[in-house]
Amino acid sequence: MCPKITIEYEQERRCHILDAAAWCFARKGYQATTIDAVAMQAGLSKGAVYVYFSSKEALLLEVVEYQQTRIAEKLARVLPEKGAALEKLEAYAAAYFSMLGEGKAGECSDLKVAVQLWAELAKNEKTVAALQRDYSYWRTTLAGLIREGITQGEFAHHLDPDMTAMSLLAAIDGFIWQSLWLGEDFNWQAAHDALMALIRDGLVKRR
Repeated sequence: MCPKITIEYEQERRCHILDAAAWCFARKGYQATTIDAVAMQAGLSKGAVYVYFSSKEALLLEVVEYQQTRIAEKLARVLPEKGAALEKLEAYAAAYFSMLGEGKAGECSDLKVAVQLWAELAKNEKTVAALQRDYSYWRTTLAGLIREGITQGEFAHHLDPDMTAMSLLAAIDGFIWQSLWLGEDFNWQAAHDALMALIRDGLVKRR
């Protein structure tokens, strides 16, 4: 009798392959990574990888989705349901920058995988769509917090929530690039403190 394959087993196997692919993309780069390399890193046959993913492109897109889902779930757990908008923004920033700091270490960091997607952006409509979905989620989330702060009288009323959210995301993207260039010399806590100081000075309504 053939062993019964459970949904949990299938999901664990998919996640195992995605972790192996993320390691390869970060260490070797997307173009240099092969399905054979992913299979070797995962300790599986090439055919086993193809059971779950039809191509290397499909792997990259799933890796990005997998990582973004993990980040969103972690942030959802730390975001206060009630309280001031600034407190929520501070909780979000503290958790996110902490994760970015954890993700910088080693050759297989999540940050390097994110940059691999950016590098593919101009080449493929599917990667463009994946990146747009991610940015739309974060931009909408941040803009919602800023809009909430304006409504509650915490933030300056003249702010454009969407453009302000885009500016914050641009700053974070800049930090990601600099962290990869500077390596261990980059300090995520200092980056967090500097950005929060700008947020407090630029967003909070003057009394």
